[in-house]
Amino acid sequence: MDLRSSFSLDQLVACEAEPDLLDPRGYAARDKSRDGTFVHVRAIRPDDGERVIECFTTLSPESIRARWHGMKSAMTAGEIVAATAVDPNDHVGLVATVWIDGSERIVGLASFFVDAWSEPRRAEVALTVLDAWQGRGIGSILFD
Repeated sequence: MDLRSSFSLDQLVACEAEPDLLDPRGYAARDKSRDGTFVHVRAIRPDDGERVIECFTTLSPESIRARWHGMKSAMTAGEIVAATAVDPNDHVGLVATVWIDGSERIVGLASFFVDAWSEPRRAEVALTVLDAWQGRGIGSILFD
């Protein structure tokens, strides 16, 4: 059955003109951390590369080991591109940001890597919260 036959032409035009509300690249929300700080959660963007590097440089060795299952001194250019490039079929990335001294700062990152072969579809989740922001519920906000 053609589902289009159950809609009027005006309804079809209106639906096709609407942006894809399920596309994670446009996701944005606000929440409060446990200490009352307002946190903006949004899709990661290609222009977040410098902010991702800044985050990595502030992580403790323990946080790096927990996230990457080993030590590393820096993120490669390929890792930064992969982290900031979102393809809803394979990878969705979210960042938790706050405004500090007039600049948007990333305080947490979440990556969801979709397993295209699983049925039902599943994703591997990786969370990173800056050490200074741990214990405030940022990881829970990103995971919700």
